[in-house]
This record gives sequence, C-alpha cells and structure tokens, in this order.
Amino acid sequence: MLSMKNQFHPRTRVKQLLIPGFLPVLFLFMSVGFLSCDDGPTAFTLTEPNFDNVAEPFDISGLQPVVIEEGLEYIQVDPGNTDSPFEVVIRDQIRIHLTLRNQEGTIIYSTWQNGNDTPVVFNVSNIQLSFPTIYGPSQAYTEGLQRGVLGMRVDEKRVLLVAPELGFSGLRQGSLNEAFRNDTLRYDIELFEIL
Repeated sequence: MLSMKNQFHPRTRVKQLLIPGFLPVLFLFMSVGFLSCDDGPTAFTLTEPNFDNVAEPFDISGLQPVVIEEGLEYIQVDPGNTDSPFEVVIRDQIRIHLTLRNQEGTIIYSTWQNGNDTPVVFNVSNIQLSFPTIYGPSQAYTEGLQRGVLGMRVDEKRVLLVAPELGFSGLRQGSLNEAFRNDTLRYDIELFEIL
C-alpha cells in the first residue's frame, strides 16, 4: 500500500497508469517476434491460393476489342441483359466473378480460388491500386479494373485488357503483385448483380 505522500507523486501516478496497459502490449510484441522468427513447421507463412477450381479463360477468338481509353480495352463475350436500362457507374456496388491473369496466362487472383463459387461484392469507387500483402480481392485492384467495369450490365461477360500503366506499374517493392508490374493484364469478368 502506498502512503498518501507517494500515492499522489507524479512518477507514482504514471507507473499506475502505464504498467497495467504496457505489459499486455509488450507480451503481444514479444509473441509476434517469437512466431515470426520461427522457421519450423509452425512458422507464419502466407498460404498460396489454390486455383484448381478456376475456369478456363473466356474464348475471345474472332471478337474485336473496344478501346475505352489508351491502355484499356474490353472484349464483350456476352452482352448480358440488354433490356435493362441499368449500367455500372462509379458509385455502385457490384457482385462479380473475376479471374486476373497476365498475358502469359499466369493466374494472379480469382474469385474462384480455394474452391469458392460465390461471387464477390466490390465497391467500384474503392477499386484502386493498393499494396496487397495478403491473398484477397484487393490483389486484383487496378485503375484499369475500375474503369473497365463501368458501363457493364447484369449477366454481361467481359474481358479487360489492361496495359501496365493502368495495371501494376505503380506498385512498390514488396507487394504480392510486384512481379507483374510490367505485364499487360487480362481480367475475365462476369457481372451478376448491381446492388
């Protein structure tokens, strides 16, 4: 028990406030440090996605690309519901399946990965080049994707061809997609719903 004199001393009060909160934080940092240094079977690693369930690329033979802007083209594989007056705009949320490959056919990301068969919801306005460090939807985000989905209709299938300038050329080192900075990208997209 502290005497009345020591109880109100500034250093004593600081110790009373900091030590209870400091110890759990210190323990957390030490635990993460020990786990990240482990190179055994329990070491922290990113599990590579499984692409066994991913469909073959859309067949675009005989179809002509439409230029949206320099560095961005689309090829309409299926026009979808042309009777609908609704098209994707920047403020929309959309439910889509997509597979992202480079021109050599290497799969970078797919909503079908790891056996998933549920379309993913994207906020079109949030699709911007990010610094992905985990395997997930943000790994597919580029300016080309954001601009390329605009104008799509429900049930439409579209292939986007995205030049590096609208793809991953602006990524920093250390990103999961760093190896694709100079690649032309191909998105196979099917739009299920505009929310």
